[in-house]
Amino acid sequence: MSRVKAKEYFETHDVYEKSVPYILKKLNISRFHTVYDFCASHGFNIPYILARNKAKYGTAIDIRPSKASRHLWSYYPRLSARMNYRQEDIYRTKYELEDNSLVLAIHPCSNLATRTCDIAIENNAPIVISPCCVGKIDPFFRLFEHINHYDKWCLTVGQKLHNAGYKLTTRKIREAATPVGTIIIGTPE
Repeated sequence: MSRVKAKEYFETHDVYEKSVPYILKKLNISRFHTVYDFCASHGFNIPYILARNKAKYGTAIDIRPSKASRHLWSYYPRLSARMNYRQEDIYRTKYELEDNSLVLAIHPCSNLATRTCDIAIENNAPIVISPCCVGKIDPFFRLFEHINHYDKWCLTVGQKLHNAGYKLTTRKIREAATPVGTIIIGTPE
């Protein structure tokens, strides 16, 4: 399969399969200039996407890069010139992304999800985000008793993109990989 845990492999695989071709087709391009993977942890998303030639470059960004990521990336020497991993605090960094780039975040914790949305919005870039831990839920969604906290959080994240003029669609990561697997796909209109 790969040198990553099955859970991470299937999360990356499902997010890729259910979002990247969709956005590329919608934007009428064959590949992204750069995929920016925020809150990247193990960094597997970048080599996975580059190996499929769906981006020219990949940048993984995390405040505490996993030691395993450097080891993992060593298994992809053909791609090494096209990949970089930056240790950055996304709250303190201003990002100017390349045109035709993708913002990606698989399981950003809490309010890192909304900060990742801000980065996409500021750069008018498409975004694929699968929120993880619940952050500050919009007061409007707190009123709904029969919607669980995770779904209210996904609605809050989606609302942020919608209010910025993004067209949204959702998909799901297979439940066997994660119980919190909503994929929010946003494209600027």
